[in-house]
Amino acid sequence: MKKKCQNSFQKAEQTYPTSVTTRFQKELGNTLKECKMLVGMDNKGKFINLNPEPPSVRGLIKVHKTNMPIRPIVNIKNAPSYKLAKMLTGILKSYIPLPNVYNVQNSVQLMRDLSDIPSVPGLKLVSLDVSDMYTYIPTEDVINIISNLCKLHNLNKPMTKDILTITG
Repeated sequence: MKKKCQNSFQKAEQTYPTSVTTRFQKELGNTLKECKMLVGMDNKGKFINLNPEPPSVRGLIKVHKTNMPIRPIVNIKNAPSYKLAKMLTGILKSYIPLPNVYNVQNSVQLMRDLSDIPSVPGLKLVSLDVSDMYTYIPTEDVINIISNLCKLHNLNKPMTKDILTITG
């Protein structure tokens, strides 16, 4: 049995050809050239990963759940778009603030929020577990939402164009 498991893991660790990663890296560089307002030509190299690798996936077994499902964990730190995605996230957060009404950042914030709720006899709290949360996110809808938020927050047209170019 142990031998069979080891063979399965060895098969899963095969390396992928870097041609896809290299091609994506080139497309990313071309996209950055178009975004003169958002990414200055002097800073372009700052957002390109010099030694890109395809994202790696590992599984975390949820031993506390029935049938022990596996939670996939994707490491994108060495992916070509990691630095650019991090920068774009910061820009979107600063220019287009979204309220954190329905989510919490960590357990400390959750405890703080729960302690503000007055204790009432018969009060029940419900915790929901979302499954398959990001199986499909329609890109066109995301671009329309970002475009509308840029207009709502009066971002100038060149900045909006750059954000949409990188996003799309």
